[in-house]
Amino acid sequence: ESMNEPRLVGTDFEWNEGTPEARKIVNKYNQTFVDAVRGVAGNETRYLMITPYGGAADKEALEDLIIPDDENIIVTVHAYKPYGFTHDENATGVWDSGNADDTLEIDMIIANLRAKFIDNGIPVIIGEFGAVDKNNTVFRAKYAKYFVSEARSNNIMCIWWDDGGKKKKKERFAIFNRSKKEFIFPE
Repeated sequence: ESMNEPRLVGTDFEWNEGTPEARKIVNKYNQTFVDAVRGVAGNETRYLMITPYGGAADKEALEDLIIPDDENIIVTVHAYKPYGFTHDENATGVWDSGNADDTLEIDMIIANLRAKFIDNGIPVIIGEFGAVDKNNTVFRAKYAKYFVSEARSNNIMCIWWDDGGKKKKKERFAIFNRSKKEFIFPE
């Protein structure tokens, strides 16, 4: 992977699609990454992951992503949608696949990734998705099932962001206890 969430830290553009200038810079970094790796013997066909500005799955960030001229590129994005359910610990912990308000952003992300990349032969990995633990395991499980099922039906792989559940962090995405080697939430 070329970079993790390259963005304008501390600005109004940090966690969205960024600015045109910032997106151009990320494209240059991605190309530099591909050129550097391809310049090392033995890495001529290695799969390389590139990311849009901020790792964003926003349509504008995806539209401005320039894919290097290389047959072994994978696009990777992060998708924490809908934000209220996935990140905001003060928002509702309820999620329902039968509620269009709950699924709309997920469906749009998948559709945009499919149209821009999958339909053009470019593999995609959603390298981070998930929802914080709000004592709502049933709803998180339903969310994960829906998200992964929709992605999989469009040939997109997903990876749940597991931050280890460290108490010093505000976010609590852990689903696996590494020291005990067991799932915290088997559901």
